[in-house]
Amino acid sequence: MLERKYGTTRQYNSTNGVRLASGAASSAATALPTMGETREVRVHASEALWIRFGDSGVAATLGATSIPFNAGSVEVVEVPGSATHFAVIRDSADGFVTLTPVA
Repeated sequence: MLERKYGTTRQYNSTNGVRLASGAASSAATALPTMGETREVRVHASEALWIRFGDSGVAATLGATSIPFNAGSVEVVEVPGSATHFAVIRDSADGFVTLTPVA
């Protein structure tokens, strides 16, 4: 999948993406997909949710320690170098989040 960002074309590895449900409680920590050198992922949220990156014990919360995403949003984020996992929690309605790494 190709997408333009900041005037350049970026290639994403769709076959290596991860889709995860977001519910009222934090999801279990899920391993991040294999990423390229930039450690960037394209995040698509079907509903408003919060995501947090960390180690295998990471848990998402509503608030300052997690990153909010609006329903239907598609954003590219840089994943911290020390992060190996991620977790999500819904804002108000169950949904899904898909992380697709930059190829």
